[in-house]
Amino acid sequence: MLLHSVIGTFLLVLSGGILGASEPTTPAPDPNKKICRRLIPTGSRIPPPAECHTKAQWDLLAAAARESSERFVRNGNGSAVVQ
Repeated sequence: MLLHSVIGTFLLVLSGGILGASEPTTPAPDPNKKICRRLIPTGSRIPPPAECHTKAQWDLLAAAARESSERFVRNGNGSAVVQ
C-alpha cells in the first residue's frame, strides 16, 4: 500500500510539474516587425497587392475593426455611426 502511494506521488510530480519546473517562455513578438498580408475582397478574382504594416499597426487596425463591429451591434439599428 505504501509502495502505491509512493509511486502515485512520483507520477503526480512528473506529470503535474509540482517541482516547479516552468514552461519554456516564448519571446514577445517584435512590434516593429513588418508583416505583409493579402486581403482579398469578397467577390474579386483579381488578387490585390500585399498590404504591409508593422505588428503594432496591424494590432491597431484590428482594434479599430473590433470597436467598429461592437459599435454596430450596440446601436442595434445597423448603423456604426455614433449619433
